[in-house]
Amino acid sequence: MCETAIQSLGGIGFTWEHRLHRLYKRALGIESFGASGTRLRAEIAASLIELEKASSESPAPVTVTQGG
Repeated sequence: MCETAIQSLGGIGFTWEHRLHRLYKRALGIESFGASGTRLRAEIAASLIELEKASSESPAPVTVTQGG
């Protein structure tokens, strides 16, 4: 939303004098702070699920002993 406003305002939207500059920086900070935890949890969950699938698909190692 802020990026669209900056595009429509042109250069004045990204100057220190305009309020939109502060709002844009705040929105980027909130987005990176709020999304990173969710994104990381999703990536960890996906990798754990893939690891579980990979371990269940491969057969368990069989030990071979010489009988007698």
